[in-house]
Amino acid sequence: MQQAPIPPVLIYSGLIPQNPTHLYPFNALASATAHAARKAKRESWSELNLRQNFADETFMRNRIKAAGLRAPVRAEPATQPRLRSLLYQAGVKASDANDAVGTTLSGYLERNPSLPLWAALALVLEATNRYPESGERP
Repeated sequence: MQQAPIPPVLIYSGLIPQNPTHLYPFNALASATAHAARKAKRESWSELNLRQNFADETFMRNRIKAAGLRAPVRAEPATQPRLRSLLYQAGVKASDANDAVGTTLSGYLERNPSLPLWAALALVLEATNRYPESGERP
C-alpha cells in the first residue's frame, strides 16, 4: 500500500523534523568555523614581511576612499585577482591599469612583492589618474 505524501505545511511547521539545519538561517557552528578561518588567514598575513610605512599613507588612503573602495585589512597581501576585482569595482579596466603601470598587474606585483593590497591599489589608482584625492570623480 502506498502512503500519501506528507503535506509541506507539516514539514515546515516543525511537527515532522526533516533536516533541521535548513530550517535555521544562522548556523552557529558554521559561523564559528568561518571566524576561525578568517583569524588564521589574518595571522598568516601578519607573518609576511609587507611594507607598512609610507610617507604619503594619508594621501593613498584618501585616493582609495575617493574611488569608493575599502581595503580594511592592512596586512592583506596584494594578489592579482584581488587587485583586479577591486579595480573593476572602481571602474578601472585591466587594460587601462596595465597601460598606467607599464606592465601587466601580475608583472607589477612581481616587481613589488612587499606591497600590501591597499598600497598597490592606491598606487595603481594614482597611476591611472582616475580619482583625485579630493574625492571628485573626473
